[in-house]
Amino acid sequence: MKVGKKRRYIVGVIAVLVIGVGGWYLANQPPSIEYLKEHPEELRFSGYDSLINFQNVLQVLFPKGTSRSEVEEMLIDHAKLQSGYRSQENGNYLVTYFPKNKKLPSYVMSRFLNAGLHQAQFEYDSNDRVVSIKSHIIDGKTLPRFFIGEPIKKGEKL
Repeated sequence: MKVGKKRRYIVGVIAVLVIGVGGWYLANQPPSIEYLKEHPEELRFSGYDSLINFQNVLQVLFPKGTSRSEVEEMLIDHAKLQSGYRSQENGNYLVTYFPKNKKLPSYVMSRFLNAGLHQAQFEYDSNDRVVSIKSHIIDGKTLPRFFIGEPIKKGEKL
């Protein structure tokens, strides 16, 4: 093979790889907040590159005062998450939402492919309304930040 053909072949292979990786990255980006407001069923707990982005999406979609039934319709019914319950001394309670049957990612997978394990902890008042939301992305170097508590079904309290 001549040097010119070899060089074109190498450039072609590199171009295909760059286009393939770029296409995969774009296809795996989470939807925008505006899109999620109109299509809440598209919410997923993956692909967010930072904790701030993930938490902002949750806080915009579920502002203070949102009912637990609305939250769980989106997170349990549409996003297919599971949840855990924990009561607090002040009468409020915490529900942590997280993906079903997902293994903890390696640091490399979470850092370069945004494949961290996402968790969200919602604090509800005695009227089942959102008080606050915290989120966490487990990236292979960090441990879970929230005690998940007792596994529960949609709408259940202990």
